[in-house]
Amino acid sequence: MKTFDEIREQNKLKEMLDMKKARELPDNIQKEIIAAKKEYDRTWSGVFVPMGKDGSSQRKFYEKQGNLFKAASAKYKALLKKHKVMAK
Repeated sequence: MKTFDEIREQNKLKEMLDMKKARELPDNIQKEIIAAKKEYDRTWSGVFVPMGKDGSSQRKFYEKQGNLFKAASAKYKALLKKHKVMAK
């Protein structure tokens, strides 16, 4: 697993995270935050504007992807708030 410094250098963490505070967290908490961020990024890549008609399988698929992203986003933000490393 990569450290926060390695990920920051690769520009994978957004400005939501206070890096100074995050480095002070225990390793297991850092890994948990990194895993949540990876899930956030993975679900973001599947979010598109639904172009199909209402009720079509294409529209349902993209709406489902949007809901997965919203859940991953909420989980990531809650984790940052819980450990008080959310950037202001």
